[in-house]
Amino acid sequence: MRVRWLSWLAVGAVGLAVVVLPDVGSAADKPQKGTQPRRVSTDVLDDVTGAQRGTQAEPYIHINPEDPDHLVAAWQENRYFAGSAQAHVAAVSVDGGKRWKETVLPGLTHDAGTRAGPWDLVADPWPEFGPDGAVYYSSLVGGDSAPFPTAIVVSRSADGGLTWGAPAVVTESKDPDFNDKNALTVDTVAGSKYAGTVYVAWDVNVLNSAGNAFVRQDIYSARSLDDGATFEAPRLVRTGAIGGGVIPRVGKKGRVYLLFTAEGADPANRYALFLTSSNNGGRTWKQSRRLWDIVGASVTDVRDGFSLASFAVDPKKGNLYVAWQDSRSDVPRILVARSTNGGGKWSTPTDVVDAPADVPAFTPAIAVNGEGEVGVSYYSLQNDPTRSVRADVFVRISADSAGSFDRTFRMTRKSFDLRNAAHSSRGWFLGDYMGLVGTADAFQAAWISTRLRAQPDVWTARTR
Repeated sequence: MRVRWLSWLAVGAVGLAVVVLPDVGSAADKPQKGTQPRRVSTDVLDDVTGAQRGTQAEPYIHINPEDPDHLVAAWQENRYFAGSAQAHVAAVSVDGGKRWKETVLPGLTHDAGTRAGPWDLVADPWPEFGPDGAVYYSSLVGGDSAPFPTAIVVSRSADGGLTWGAPAVVTESKDPDFNDKNALTVDTVAGSKYAGTVYVAWDVNVLNSAGNAFVRQDIYSARSLDDGATFEAPRLVRTGAIGGGVIPRVGKKGRVYLLFTAEGADPANRYALFLTSSNNGGRTWKQSRRLWDIVGASVTDVRDGFSLASFAVDPKKGNLYVAWQDSRSDVPRILVARSTNGGGKWSTPTDVVDAPADVPAFTPAIAVNGEGEVGVSYYSLQNDPTRSVRADVFVRISADSAGSFDRTFRMTRKSFDLRNAAHSSRGWFLGDYMGLVGTADAFQAAWISTRLRAQPDVWTARTR
């Protein structure tokens, strides 16, 4: 959404050029035994106004901590070329990802059919389960005309994601400042005195009076103590240099962490990862600490999540895990680091991509399963000899708390062509992030593939 607000690009219908790749048919093109990829999404909206019909993007997935077969997935539906989408969709599975039921979130955008709301645009879908099977879904919504408002809202489902109530507004701002990159988490940690608290975090981009240049970026958080019905006033966590993206997570005893991107010490690298935490349920936050600079570079012609990290916390051990896209070896790869003492000390970042050094990998997700194993998913171009358009999804697994990574699962049955993804002003767009969640003893991934219909769909599979 940031691109749209800065450029004021006119939204027009975009025709997708369908590209068909021949099957390679090699052994490398076969998924590892046990993965069963399934398409989750269908084209649930027919009334398209200036959007790319049938384009899904930016998937996320979460699991009911009380039922490992109960999953909820989310994504953008009908992407606009200039940024954001026509609607947000939630899909529910109660059989471990074999069958799914979709629904358009109500009360968000004008063009959501019978579920219309007051906003023009929607982006950054992020659902998570709370206690008792309730699901919370945060969205960034905005207007496409002056005064160009943006807001963070949270929708709640009391029946596990099948039906949704009206969204609650967490915060709202108007031109020239705008909200962006929201994420949500719920405290479901056993024994936490803050159990059930809903936390939302986001950044506010402060622009100059002309609205054409960044001045600074502020990091905010807010919490709900009444099951998402209302949210307390936003709390300023940090004010400072430009960055983007913040992720909240809850650890042992209800300690809340925020991982975010901001401008680093090295101007050549521009971005760095920072961490802060709260021991009192998000009322106050410790001074943030810079962890690593990001050597940022996107894959050619792809809008990926190069400046955004993925963050996971083991609620039993308390370990913290971070994965991000980094080009310090001149090729975009996936780095992972861990902390076993609550973020005080960190391991040396390690490249976990199971492919030759010239293979680009991008947009990671990291998660912990019930056995304490760590999984990292990512897109990879390793099955494309040109390292340019043929993509696959892999999950790399560590059995020793990210000390080393051994097993690799190929989640896609066949490679897909990035050129059939949603088109954006910055390249082919699968999403700024993808989805990965730990089950009792495995991992469930959600990603975008264009293989089946030569257009983007949401897919999912579970490692075995």
